[in-house]
Amino acid sequence: MVQVQGKVRERLQVAAVISEDDLQALALSGDKIKAALEGKVVRKVIVRAPSLVNIVAS
Repeated sequence: MVQVQGKVRERLQVAAVISEDDLQALALSGDKIKAALEGKVVRKVIVRAPSLVNIVAS
């Protein structure tokens, strides 16, 4: 699950053994996520592999 500002924007199917760095890169490359972040600055990315990526932007 990928959240932007606490709201679910996308759901990803990934392997259970994916690294946090790989999951973060995959989440940030999604079209829906790019659209949600357009014009915003990413302040923090919280990754809890394999189930959650939370992106804080302003």
